[in-house]
Amino acid sequence: MFDRKVVVITGAGSGIGRELALQFAVVGARLALSDINRAAVDETQSMIADRLGSQVDARCYTLDVASREDVFAHADDVQRDFGTVHYVINNAGAAIFGRVITECGV
Repeated sequence: MFDRKVVVITGAGSGIGRELALQFAVVGARLALSDINRAAVDETQSMIADRLGSQVDARCYTLDVASREDVFAHADDVQRDFGTVHYVINNAGAAIFGRVITECGV
């Protein structure tokens, strides 16, 4: 089902994103892996190569999903490198932290 299909996975440098990358590699997907931490996503690619050899087509990208410009540039890069994309798994997230101050100062 996923053999030779292009799967884009954001947040592929650790946790669920890394495990998804490993599982899709096992079933023959071509992978566009991204993470804000380039060293982490490179490690995911190395893990795939260690387990499955060099026959897996996996490419790594640095991506900050909180940046609209980065997301559009990433889409262009993946299209250039792979052509058609079949699946996008947006596993990466962005969080905004701050304080909420009420009228009573609490």
